[in-house]
Amino acid sequence: MGVPQLFRYLAQRYPLIIQDANAVTRPSFDNFYVDFNGVIHNCTHANRDLSGDDASTLESKSQKEIMFAIFKAVEDLFDVVEPQKLLFLAIDGVAPRAKMNQQRQRRYKSALDRQKAVEHHSQNPDAASKVEEMFDSNCISPGTEFMAELTSQLKSFIQNKINNDRRWRNIRVILSGSEVPGEGEHKISEFIRSLKSQAKYDPYTTHCLYGLDADLIGLGLASHEPYFTLLREKVIFRSKKAREEEKALAKQGVLFQQTDAYNFVSINVLREYLDMEFRSHVTNFKFNLERVIDDFVFLCFLVGNDFLPCLPFLEIDENGIDTVLAAYKSFVSKGETGWNNYLVNAYEGKVQFKQFWDLLSSLSTSESTAIFQRVEAVKKQNETKVEGQKATEVKEGAEKSLKDMLGLSSDNAVTPTLDLESLQGVAKYKRDYYVGNRVLEAAEEKEETPKDDPTLRDVAQKYMEGLIWTLNYYYQGHLSWSWYYPYFSAPFVQDVVHQLKSAAQEESGLSLSFNMSKPLSPLTQLLCILPPLSHKLLPSSYASLLTEESSPLAAAFPKTHDWIRDAKGREWRDVAVIPFIDENLVEKTLSEKKAELNEEEKKRNGFGTPTLFAYDANEKGEKVPNPFLGEETTINRCKVSNFVLPPYQNRAAMIKDIEAIVQAESAKQQQQQQQQTSNTKAKVEEEEDDDFEETSSARKKRGNKRAAQAKKAPAPAAPAPAPVVPASTTSEVPPAASGKSENFLPAPHPLWKELEGVNNFPYVKSLKFSSKLEKIGVKVVGGGASRHQTMVVQPESFNGDALQLANKWIDHNLFAEWPYLVEAQVLEVHTPTLRYYRNQKGKLMQEPMISQQFTAKETEVRSSLSDYNGVRLSAPSNCLVLLRLFSGMSVRNGSRTRRYAEEKLYPAEVLPLDSFMVNKIAQQHDRIKRYAVFTSIPNEKILPVGSKVFYIGAQSGAHGAYGTVTASSSKGFDLELEVSTLVGNFGTQVVGTVGKEKWSSNQEASQALGISPLTLSRITGSITFRGSENGVATELDLGLGIKYARKDLLVLGYARRSYIKGRNPNDNPRAIWEYSEKTMNILRDWKEKFPEFFTNVNKDPSLDAFDPAVVFPEKSAERVKEMSQWLSENPALSQPLVPCDSSALSKDLVKMVEAKAVEHVDNISKARNPYKKIVLKNVESSEILNPHYADESWTAGHGKKFELGDRVVYIRDTGAVPVNYQGTVVGINRSSCEVVFDREFLAGTKLQGRVDGLRGASVDVSCLLNLTHADMVFVTKEQKVEKKTTKTVSKNLWDVLGDE
Repeated sequence: MGVPQLFRYLAQRYPLIIQDANAVTRPSFDNFYVDFNGVIHNCTHANRDLSGDDASTLESKSQKEIMFAIFKAVEDLFDVVEPQKLLFLAIDGVAPRAKMNQQRQRRYKSALDRQKAVEHHSQNPDAASKVEEMFDSNCISPGTEFMAELTSQLKSFIQNKINNDRRWRNIRVILSGSEVPGEGEHKISEFIRSLKSQAKYDPYTTHCLYGLDADLIGLGLASHEPYFTLLREKVIFRSKKAREEEKALAKQGVLFQQTDAYNFVSINVLREYLDMEFRSHVTNFKFNLERVIDDFVFLCFLVGNDFLPCLPFLEIDENGIDTVLAAYKSFVSKGETGWNNYLVNAYEGKVQFKQFWDLLSSLSTSESTAIFQRVEAVKKQNETKVEGQKATEVKEGAEKSLKDMLGLSSDNAVTPTLDLESLQGVAKYKRDYYVGNRVLEAAEEKEETPKDDPTLRDVAQKYMEGLIWTLNYYYQGHLSWSWYYPYFSAPFVQDVVHQLKSAAQEESGLSLSFNMSKPLSPLTQLLCILPPLSHKLLPSSYASLLTEESSPLAAAFPKTHDWIRDAKGREWRDVAVIPFIDENLVEKTLSEKKAELNEEEKKRNGFGTPTLFAYDANEKGEKVPNPFLGEETTINRCKVSNFVLPPYQNRAAMIKDIEAIVQAESAKQQQQQQQQTSNTKAKVEEEEDDDFEETSSARKKRGNKRAAQAKKAPAPAAPAPAPVVPASTTSEVPPAASGKSENFLPAPHPLWKELEGVNNFPYVKSLKFSSKLEKIGVKVVGGGASRHQTMVVQPESFNGDALQLANKWIDHNLFAEWPYLVEAQVLEVHTPTLRYYRNQKGKLMQEPMISQQFTAKETEVRSSLSDYNGVRLSAPSNCLVLLRLFSGMSVRNGSRTRRYAEEKLYPAEVLPLDSFMVNKIAQQHDRIKRYAVFTSIPNEKILPVGSKVFYIGAQSGAHGAYGTVTASSSKGFDLELEVSTLVGNFGTQVVGTVGKEKWSSNQEASQALGISPLTLSRITGSITFRGSENGVATELDLGLGIKYARKDLLVLGYARRSYIKGRNPNDNPRAIWEYSEKTMNILRDWKEKFPEFFTNVNKDPSLDAFDPAVVFPEKSAERVKEMSQWLSENPALSQPLVPCDSSALSKDLVKMVEAKAVEHVDNISKARNPYKKIVLKNVESSEILNPHYADESWTAGHGKKFELGDRVVYIRDTGAVPVNYQGTVVGINRSSCEVVFDREFLAGTKLQGRVDGLRGASVDVSCLLNLTHADMVFVTKEQKVEKKTTKTVSKNLWDVLGDE
């Protein structure tokens, strides 16, 4: 869960941190880390509604479906990030006790939701049974059979990918399963810290981390890595009304998923924002961005996290972070009355307690204000007064005493109208808070809590312990496995201030101690976090401890319990009042049960080590069985070994050493610029990194060498080989989980030097700008305009000459989309009066510009920058630049070049125009492998002998055949192809069976039904019924749900959108809705069963919502329920919604295609010679498709045409679908096809239930070759001559695509 609302808050405060991960130009990442539990949750039970009335949503996924969905998710993530060196998959292992309390809460809620769902469906035994059979998300816990099986299947999947996927062969993969202790994200952090501490670590390493939790932002900042990015699902925060409108769509699902479902969150841009915000405020001492970042991360702990509850009145939606940061800024800029140093020392894991106490004292003032406002609001609402007393009658001493108890000064400035009633109300409010949150026990005779209550002292102490523990956990690792916060809520800030005042006044500060301890074993933790309702997930010998009343642990696992309800009605924040687990009692009880565990359970109860996978051409390998595909996969090139983190180097001494040497060398170079030192070529043996007893001269030589290496900015190196250790399945804790990483330094590597646009990372400093924090209503993540402050960035005004800019840059390249550095060609320069461009001969031309058009475009562009990026120009721009943006790579005749497509206008103010800066960025951009350009090269280098290729020429029967290059020369290539002897073109046969169905227009259908066209349009889409039940407002959608015009969605086979000619020849075609005969049958049946519905809605179909009592005058509630039930059984609701311009086969026809595919594969297995070999000589390069560049050779929308039923083959040697897999097109979208492949594969899907096997996929058309239509064939020069008489031959692809 992380920190609720933190991501949204940061995105609105710092808008430029968000980048669309589907952008063509994106950073190149060395290492990709996946916090894997987010993947598991999304693939098993995301967005399901157990209590919904739609029975189709209760279908349970098989374990095979779940595993395949997880494999597909990994494929999707890999496609987005494309790591160059390392993939680290980290599954949550045993968590520290501080996290277990939250895990226990979640699992109790999950079990309760299932129980409620079963009760909800008590009248429908079939639905109740489905709920009970559905995947229990509580099994996503270390020690369960599911998690053990998942780790095993992931190992097989990884080996399969490394063996068969080109991109996976070039990296190393580390899998840290649930048998390795620690939370996934913190295992990743530990790996980065260890890697960073190595002497040979490359400071320019680029990192990407995927995960759902917002606290990953804090971990990214805490890494102090300058090139760090998060990847997360694109989340749109809609209003409640919008969410209601989306419900019907969400239940049915969308056939074609959006390809831009992810966002990058740039930590390096966030670092720049923090620099902008705090640099001007830190005046008491030297500004250090890294120390500011540490303070910022620590301050965010106050708004809550996985280990501590949020302090009262500091929730993010109540401007909690704003309040905390404002107080912080005041102390770092107060001069003599402020602080003299930063708040935390993350290197030592310590907090400057006196300074923190000052900060809390400041926050207590705003807290007091908030409490009084809350109390006064209640007073006004209840309109009650305290009788028998007036404030003037209260003795001065009593009032002072009450103020002291509340932590208020006698002249408290925030409560000018303070009276006894207010003071008593505050006292009662605080006590009610503590009693209601089970911090204090209820006592009717008490209206207030003594200020020195020992419980409040303990709460304050434990809360401070929690802050220190969390700080260490983020920066150093586990300070204690057994520590936890033993209360359900946080204390009031003023109580922390009062209770710890004496410690703040002491020089030694607050004394805290932690017991390091060890993690619990997996099955012990599993027992501790599961509710009794999930006891079946435990071994039978342990399960009884949760269910039997005689169990010694019975008190810890109540079958019923109270709830602490969230004050704002957010159920997900309700807290179950359940006992905190007594670890010692659990361990003692289980020690008597361990002997009853079987061997498999004992194995699951042990710890393990991460596994390292790497491609090795010399590896003989083994056959790894895959139970899901029913066959053995030969793994012969993947080396598998155990991985142990390399030991931490002595960073503290080494870094001080290097910094001193670099500084000394820099000073020396300034004094002797014209001289060359005599020892520059000396070869010096480099000492061990942890040996610092060397001489000063040796240290200097070593420092000089590293300083020189830093200036060269070497390319990132792969992680050092990991030592191989024996596998561990015992209860001993692996070294990686044993304690703190004490030598980690929270700062960038000392040899790091900022460069322009490393690996295409965003570079904020490519422009000069000013910044200011203010409210502008930025719209970053949906949900309307932000009500929080935004760090507004204002670029310098463009004061240059537009003519000079045009003369210099037109027909040259710049970088757009600041700060994300998208390469673009400059096409034109516009001013309010002139447009500059170059003609075909390259001469600079100009023509008049209509000022109104310029103003309109400028206003649109400037508003967009402000509304969505938080970038505001100081004045309207007088110069717009038209750019054509980079859109991908194109391979042509042995050359690889860059393509440019989308044209877009930019104010000159937001474009880096400095030539030196542009050249520096371009140099970094050209180093990225993804954008590498090469010119024509000899055939033998294009495709060496042994290369796998597709033949796409016109040789009869060979088009689309997969084979091997056997020889090459200047004349061409010799190929050996494998061609199927069995025809698999059954898709067209299936499509041919579809008869012509009658369709009725909206006008014709409405006449046939005796209702108005508007009524028909309303009831076939969404129609709202709004009423009340038992005094509670209700809202129900009772539409047929086969079309949603505004959403551009429909259900195929039931509705379609057609176009008819206008009355006049020049009129544009007009869109109309049409309905199939099966839709008409449904409508007729509907009208016959519920005639009053049609009659009364038809009276005024334009209403926003209808009153059930008006539509159904008799037995209103009963009739609404009957119609709702009838609609839920409508077969159209089980079909997916698709974009209106899509086409797809019906579910029945798709199943026919699948049956034919299964039959085809069966025929191949039975045939004696299902394939024949064909040898082709001197084949031209234009007749060959290299799977390595398949998606760059074939581009969507340039001559590629597909029809339903077409036979296709997957032509990439990387991706979710295995290369050379053949299938049939069953759905067509704008740029993708839905394909039923002949065979199942590890990332296959069921296409939303339209096929039974996991053989479906939505594939970009650039990855498919059409085998049915010969018009997609490359032809030779000789074959072009025969084009007039050969129907199966068409244009050369390059003639079709033109200049890409």
